[in-house]
Amino acid sequence: MLTVTSAQLDAWLAGLLWPLTRVLAVLAAAPVLGQTRIHSRVRIGLAIGIVLVIAPSLPPLPQVAPGSAMGMLILAYQLVIGLAIIGHAANLLIFTVGGLTRGQAPIIPTGEATPPPPFADPLPQALILTAIVIGFGVQAFTVVLLKRIHQSIGADEIDQLRSTEQ
Repeated sequence: MLTVTSAQLDAWLAGLLWPLTRVLAVLAAAPVLGQTRIHSRVRIGLAIGIVLVIAPSLPPLPQVAPGSAMGMLILAYQLVIGLAIIGHAANLLIFTVGGLTRGQAPIIPTGEATPPPPFADPLPQALILTAIVIGFGVQAFTVVLLKRIHQSIGADEIDQLRSTEQ
């Protein structure tokens, strides 16, 4: 019979939970896989498959109990990193699909129906600017959250947070 201790289970879960969180954040925000038409079980199964494939090549991860305060903080870090990665990827995708047209501003002269060609398409620029502002908001929220943790616990380093759990 196979016996597993609580410490072994925590180490195993921690080794897979941190990359799984990052991959799930990327898949949840991905344009095709983030839609509600794709069932969440499919996304979770795909994320678990990706993590099991890449787990052997990952560097050693922190040995922290996933349910502890420090584990929740690392979980928040991983979510923010995953969302930032997909945010930057979406910006590059929009920029690439929108193309780069060297031309004049898309201003319609008086008495004409369309701007004279060649003109730059303002839509990709507006979409990327909106995505950058949203990403900045997520990062600002994270900074405020970390500041609040520092005020509550009086520590901002992972090693110092570990000592508060004893």
